[in-house]
Amino acid sequence: MLPDEREIFPEWFEVDDPDQCDNVPDAVNTGRPRDLCGDDDINVRFCLCMKRPRGYVTTSAGSGYGTATSVAASKYEPICGECRDPCALR
Repeated sequence: MLPDEREIFPEWFEVDDPDQCDNVPDAVNTGRPRDLCGDDDINVRFCLCMKRPRGYVTTSAGSGYGTATSVAASKYEPICGECRDPCALR
């Protein structure tokens, strides 16, 4: 059986302040976060709250084979940054 997409990809949502991660909206994004910086957003700060999957725990009885079990994260973590001009990094 294939794992559910929510077990592989992170869930995330945008916030104005990292303290807002406890206020989870009804609809969240799933998958890799998209580019949050537009062309006009140079030096603009952004934050998102991400619930990352903890990965898979493999159990085996010495046979080398096991059962993959997902371990879900229980909390959204704040991730913040600032938009930069990639041309200015030269």
